[in-house]
Amino acid sequence: MVQVRKLVLAIAAASALSSGMAHALGLGELTLKSTLNQPLVAEIELLDVKDLTAAEVVPSLASPEDFAKAGVDRQAFLNDLTFTPVLNASGKSVLRVTSSKPLSEPMVKFLVQVMWPNGRLLRDYSVLLDPSKFSPQTADAAAQPAPAQTITAPTTGATHSTHTTTPRDTLWEIAAKARTGGSVQQTMLAIQALNPDAFIGGNINRLKTGQVLRLPDQVQSTALPQSKAIAEVAAQNEAWRQGRRYVAKPGTGQQQLDATNRGRANTGAAQNAKDNLSLVSAESAKARGKGPAGDAKALSNKLAVTQESLDTTRRDNEELKSRMADLQSQLDKLQRLIELKNNQLAKMQAEGSGAAPATAATAPVVPAITAELAATPPATPAEAAPATPAPEAAAPAPVEPVVEPVVETTPAADDEKTFNELLTNPILLGLVGGGAVVLLLLLLLLARRRKAQQEAEKHLRMARALEEQSFSQDLDLPESSFEGLEVPAASVKLNPAPAPAPAPAAAA
Repeated sequence: MVQVRKLVLAIAAASALSSGMAHALGLGELTLKSTLNQPLVAEIELLDVKDLTAAEVVPSLASPEDFAKAGVDRQAFLNDLTFTPVLNASGKSVLRVTSSKPLSEPMVKFLVQVMWPNGRLLRDYSVLLDPSKFSPQTADAAAQPAPAQTITAPTTGATHSTHTTTPRDTLWEIAAKARTGGSVQQTMLAIQALNPDAFIGGNINRLKTGQVLRLPDQVQSTALPQSKAIAEVAAQNEAWRQGRRYVAKPGTGQQQLDATNRGRANTGAAQNAKDNLSLVSAESAKARGKGPAGDAKALSNKLAVTQESLDTTRRDNEELKSRMADLQSQLDKLQRLIELKNNQLAKMQAEGSGAAPATAATAPVVPAITAELAATPPATPAEAAPATPAPEAAAPAPVEPVVEPVVETTPAADDEKTFNELLTNPILLGLVGGGAVVLLLLLLLLARRRKAQQEAEKHLRMARALEEQSFSQDLDLPESSFEGLEVPAASVKLNPAPAPAPAPAAAA
């Protein structure tokens, strides 16, 4: 019976877990139904809705903490987004995302939070609003060529602000930071017009690295209308995605900013030089793009690509040269160390070879003198008298000062060298180390044996103490244990001791 009850409980728990897992709500792909400069309309597919109701599904924009953890920038216009769950609409449950205001940003990234009774779900979405999906009215307005005109910007005497590009920079980020009055698209095209050589193939998505960009002011940023700027950015993005070179088409409203050095024609214009903004129509731009001018532009673009590749190669060569220089310096240091070591070894060998002949030369001094003295015959007393000539008597004079054997003492340098050799001898060091290890092991064994002996003595003392205690307890019997015992009378009679005899009287 108990086993049946356990089985029922296990089945109930499994069913509860399976039902909880069945209600694990999921978010699918996002379908965009609006374009740029329109209120956002998008649908996110809801997965595994099962029997959930619209009241149980609570979608919303994630909190700033969740945005920070996900590394997504929570922009201000995201607060206008509204999330509405639509369950089982046409057999498909979706999460409708809408906004009350038009979105002018081509890239929208947000974090969705969906809560239901069994859990919570977070997912981020990136929406690219394609500017090419314009209404016909906007496209027609953008297709009309603008009349050629020249806008003269006021001169304030201040220089243009600049920005040096890095490998991680994009023109969108630079324009977003440098915008002074126009939109990001207007600022991007103004930067491109001021710095045409900083882009490969004339495309805003192919920004060169290490270029110093001149940033436009407010007048230059707003010179091109917003709709035309968006159309131009969309056209360049499409050309970049297809991997082809971008060529300006009629009706795109592409304009150019005159960022060249002015005043080269005459000195009067040079004295009153100002920053001019020149608006050129599409037809004139197309006409300029044909013939030698177009070929020159194509050649300049190819030259720019070649220069960029050369710059990359040059940087790689410089990096390789720096690494080679580091390796060469390390090799030089090693070579110097080897030379010093060789010099030390040569010096030690020279000292050793010089000490050996010196000792060999000083050794036969005493035997030579002894042999010379032995070679001279001893003079008899009879012959000594007539031997008066001075030369013969003075013959042994050079041998008269007995030279003591010179023993060269070993200098302290030899002792120090020997000591150093002993210290640097790996075999000796190994023997010393092994001896130290063996000595340490012996000390450990002795300490362990002494400890074991102390433990044995301690146990022995404790055993003896226990034996003595048990014996004393056996002797210390209570008085009640002696009750009922009859003590027999003593069978031995003791006779009284005889009285001592009186002492004899003393003689009178």
